[in-house]
Amino acid sequence: MMMVRLSSVWVICFIFAAFALIDNPPAAFSDGRQQPQATSTTPQGVEAGRDLYVANCSGCHGADAAGGVAGEGPNIQRLPTSLGDEAVSAIIKNGVAGTGMPAFSQLTDAQRATIIAFIRTLVQPSSQAVKGNPAIGRNIYEENRCADCHIIDGKGGDLGPDLTNIGSTVQPDILREALLNPGGDLPRSGAIRDRGKWKEYAVFRAVTKAGRNVEGIRIRETTFSIVLEDAQGNFLVFAKSDLRTLDQISGKSFMPSYRGNLSAGQLDDLVAYLAGLGGKQ
Repeated sequence: MMMVRLSSVWVICFIFAAFALIDNPPAAFSDGRQQPQATSTTPQGVEAGRDLYVANCSGCHGADAAGGVAGEGPNIQRLPTSLGDEAVSAIIKNGVAGTGMPAFSQLTDAQRATIIAFIRTLVQPSSQAVKGNPAIGRNIYEENRCADCHIIDGKGGDLGPDLTNIGSTVQPDILREALLNPGGDLPRSGAIRDRGKWKEYAVFRAVTKAGRNVEGIRIRETTFSIVLEDAQGNFLVFAKSDLRTLDQISGKSFMPSYRGNLSAGQLDDLVAYLAGLGGKQ
């Protein structure tokens, strides 16, 4: 079974910190005319986006959008590539209901575009070349029953992320690291409230007052109950009044590590197969 968390899809519950919004009007010429606002495609636009990002977003997502040091927000460097600028702009404008992501409806379309343009500049070129054989990698994927947890082109399980387009959103070196250290980039805090459109894969441990110990991904939570999905794909419903404790297990994933289980060459082949999904080689 293989689970690769999409660090860019992985998950988007806390995108932009709830700081005071800075309204950034265009400066005026000496004769009173207003300077045109820089577009997101110009250096001035990217710089304006950086200022807005630092003021409003860096507290949760870090100065480089790689995730907050206390786990408040995830890595969003690849969010525009994964979802597209229009979808990210809508998230900034409307927030994500039921999560810590507020709505920034005061930001103009142009300001949101500059923030997205700045985030795009933070994506670094891959440091890991694809050198394996994708055909062999596909066989490795099948032999390790990765489809038990992952969907490709509509076929497979849903315990892990959909990998249909993973090659277009996650670079090869990140794929390799996920295979060797699954769960390494999962959220460090237990602030996930709803999988919703952007699924989170952090593992939680629930201990009932009767002594039952269960681990699972938190699927849904209300004031009075919680639903976990265990490693076998079973959905378990608990009344909160019956629980003694409910804690996130930091750094744990249901995906097994392939460190020592696959050779370096096999890892190359598997990464080459995954990197080719979605059209990216």
